[in-house]
Amino acid sequence: METQDKQIIYQILDGDVERYRLIMDRYSQRVFALVVKIVSCEEDAEEITQDVFMKAFQNLSKFDFRSSVSTWLFRIAYNEAVNHTRRSNHQSEIALDDTLLHNISDAQVDNLLDSDDPRLAALPAAIEALSVEERALITLHYFEEMPLKEVAAMMRLGESAAKVRLMRTRKKLYVLINEISRKL
Repeated sequence: METQDKQIIYQILDGDVERYRLIMDRYSQRVFALVVKIVSCEEDAEEITQDVFMKAFQNLSKFDFRSSVSTWLFRIAYNEAVNHTRRSNHQSEIALDDTLLHNISDAQVDNLLDSDDPRLAALPAAIEALSVEERALITLHYFEEMPLKEVAAMMRLGESAAKVRLMRTRKKLYVLINEISRKL
């Protein structure tokens, strides 16, 4: 697919701008899915997705092929969604005590998240309670199945920093799932 994308981009840059529709058709659903998980509002996500593809088109000549087209589009989508969320003050992050998170083992988290536990019904609400960056990290790595190295690059983090944030976010999800499921 990367070879096809590369050929399409060269054709667009050579003047066949109608070919951009192929890029949009190929990636719009995935970009929208990422954006809606970050901003939590479908109408805003639709608008942001359109902005992502406009911005990508306007900057197509700057695309240097060091990453895949999907990674490049996701980076633009991530930045647009985060900026929108910050501007709108829609952050609903819940702060948790670091000591509490430190006392949760990775095994506890894995056992819950890899099970059929009824508490997992609280997962969507728990994800919603994360910060915008944490939601993006979870969405990109687990839902979009992007390698952590790509996610780190997209979020402009070192790979080890992304790994630490991912582990901390998983523990935070564990706590939030338990708190939310108690209230259900």
